[in-house]
Amino acid sequence: MMYLQPYDGPVFAGQEASEVVYAKDQKEYIPLRCFVERDRQGRATSRWTLTPEQRQAVSEGADIYLTLLTFNKPLQPITMGVE
Repeated sequence: MMYLQPYDGPVFAGQEASEVVYAKDQKEYIPLRCFVERDRQGRATSRWTLTPEQRQAVSEGADIYLTLLTFNKPLQPITMGVE
């Protein structure tokens, strides 16, 4: 499995003031930059990037997997998308 990495830059250009970095000081995790919406749903959107090899694999039909660490708590709703 080739793991995806968070995008190294803003989630949405020009919206950096609404971003937070989760796990910034937790060396056991990769820091995750997120655009956070302060509304009822509290959406936190992150941006991910693929290496050229991963892009090739996806273009050839490879699937993308999502693993969530729930720590045995209820799963929160998620969405995934492509720009």
